Amino acid sequence: MKLNLLFSKITFVFILISQFVFSQDFSTQADFSNFKVSYVGSDQYIHYNYDVQGKYRGYNLAMYFNTVSDNTRIFTNSVFDDSNYDPIYYPTSTTIDTWNLIWDDYSKVKNALKYILVIKTWPVYNSDGSILIPELTKTLEYIRPIETPNLTVTSVQVYSSLSGVKIFDSTTSSNEPQLQKNASYQFKVTVTKTGNAAVNNLRFDLCQFNILQGDYPTVPPKAIKTQYINFTQAQNSALVTTETTIADFGSNSFMGIAFHLDKDNTIAETNENDNIKLLGAGYHGKMANIGDNIEVSVYDINGNLLKTLKTTSDDTDFMNVKSQLGSGKYILRSNEKSRQVLIK
Repeated sequence: MKLNLLFSKITFVFILISQFVFSQDFSTQADFSNFKVSYVGSDQYIHYNYDVQGKYRGYNLAMYFNTVSDNTRIFTNSVFDDSNYDPIYYPTSTTIDTWNLIWDDYSKVKNALKYILVIKTWPVYNSDGSILIPELTKTLEYIRPIETPNLTVTSVQVYSSLSGVKIFDSTTSSNEPQLQKNASYQFKVTVTKTGNAAVNNLRFDLCQFNILQGDYPTVPPKAIKTQYINFTQAQNSALVTTETTIADFGSNSFMGIAFHLDKDNTIAETNENDNIKLLGAGYHGKMANIGDNIEVSVYDINGNLLKTLKTTSDDTDFMNVKSQLGSGKYILRSNEKSRQVLIK
């Protein structure tokens, strides 16, 4: 009887000791390091890796770009044994190479200057429910290496300086702009930069040339408007606004406009051959008085009159009219021209 009682006491003490040793076996520091991001793709996945060592019940991950905030969170995830809920044990430093789905816009994440991984371990509890090891936090950062940029013109809009009407948009217009000699036009040009390098004093030239003689730069420009723009590291597009007066191209019915980036080749790029964007334009010695109001009849595709709208004479592509219509196919007709359009 005494022997059984002694054995029971020894067993009870062993259980207590084993529980204490088991609890103490957990890591008391968040041993995570060497965080790197290897891929951010348009498929909305981010690939990354980090090193971990120690024993944990589990841990939570949250990744951010540039700074830690709700607006810059890329994803959250939890790492644990989802079969038996056993502790996770890495006796030596182990590299975890994995991926997650990007919650935010991939382009913003891809162009980040740095990535931040916040790791929070799960608390470890005593048998009475009290906390033995509290939540441990480790914050790791990965700074993207500076990448050689590439600079391109991606879109062009043309406005009449007199009336303010947009007469051309390269993303939506199906025809070239119609421009008048000695008239002034405002050009809004989007320049796009890849990579995360800052770019300073990028030269931007708007060149008018005789397109009937060939293409720029083989044909020298007749008029040039130059300005300089800058990009911060995090900035990947800039809107260049410039105003110019159309030169005299005689009796020509067409002219050319070139948008030339980095004409002096002072900025190293991954591709030096896409710095020029050419735009052909209708050229007129005299059009209707710019700014005069005209009426445009709007018909459905079967020729039924829907409404009559007003615009200005320099709205040669009916941009102002189309902005007032919903989706569908229309026939637009003024006294000078008729055009069938599809609005999506």
